[in-house]
Order: sequence, then structure tokens, then C-alpha cells
Amino acid sequence: MAATAAAVVAEEDTELRDLLVQTLENSGVLNRIKAELRAAVFLALEEQEKVENKTPLVNESLKKFLNTKDGRLVASLVAEFLQFFNLDFTLAVFQPETSTLQGLEGRENLARDLGIIEAEGTVGGPLLLEVIRRCQQKEKGPTTGEGALDLSDVHSPPKSPEGKTSAQTTPSKIPRYKGQGKKKTSGQKAGDKTIAHL
Repeated sequence: MAATAAAVVAEEDTELRDLLVQTLENSGVLNRIKAELRAAVFLALEEQEKVENKTPLVNESLKKFLNTKDGRLVASLVAEFLQFFNLDFTLAVFQPETSTLQGLEGRENLARDLGIIEAEGTVGGPLLLEVIRRCQQKEKGPTTGEGALDLSDVHSPPKSPEGKTSAQTTPSKIPRYKGQGKKKTSGQKAGDKTIAHL
């Protein structure tokens, strides 16, 4: 009898766990936690290398690429994209991995370097989207906008009563992007990449 009761309790625990995991996945919380954990692991490994005075692994081809003007523009576009969508954990990994902790071009300077005028309707989306649109226009000539992403469909994280973007209640210990781009709020979104499944 005791074995049957234990089996029922174990089955209920499994069902509860599965329901909890499904709920956290649907709300995006689980992906955000996974992204934060990946970023924290990467940063801890980076810090450990510094403590042990090890020479960090250097991607020579990336280093050479980032020493060019185009390379810095590409890295700045990626960083601006991550910042625009509040992918702070991905950005926290991107910066040390690309050795761009000293910062990259901010949105305004990047737009100027690319010849993009903010009044052209780019304020509602990342600059990378405008670069892609311009390339598509050159290939097809003037278009009616078919197939283009409508920036009004892009949603930012919900705003709190204070007007700040926020999708989590406790502040993260992951360092935030400190580039010269637009001011960030404490909003969080999950960014997945770099470290294999945790």
C-alpha cells in the first residue's frame, strides 16, 4: 500500500513539474533564466582566466576584422540590434567574446556613418533592419514595401507604471551594455547563443 501511495505522489510531482516548466516556457521566464545562466557561466569563465593570469583565447581572424572600419561597423550593428531588443545577456557575452568592452559606436554615430537619417522611419527598429531594406531596394529597385517587416508589429517589453521597460522584478548581476547608444532601461529579454545547452 505504501509503495502505491509513493508512486501516486511521484506521478503527481512529475505532472506538477511538467506543468510548471510549461508555464515558465510559455511566459518566457525559463528562456530568460537559461540565457542569464549561460551569460553568467561565460563571464565566470572569463573572470577565472583573468585570476589565473591565463592568456584568453583570441580569435585572430575576428581581431583582424574588428581592426577595420567595416569590422567595427558590423560589430556595432550587431551590438545595436542586441541593445535595441534588450538582449542584455547575449550582449554581456558578445562584448567580452569580441573584445569590444571599451564600447562600439552608439546608434546616432552608427546611423551617421551608414548614411541613415533617423527621421527616415528607422526609430522604430534596429539599424540593421534599415541596412537590409536598403540592400533589398537596390536589388529590386523601388518597391511598394511588399514583404517588408512592419515596425509597428515589433513590440518592446511591457512598461512599468514608472514608464520603465521591465520584464523581470529582480535586477541581474550581469553587466549591462555601456556603449554610447540609446539609454537603456532595466528591461530584460532572453538572448540565446554562445554557450551550449545548459
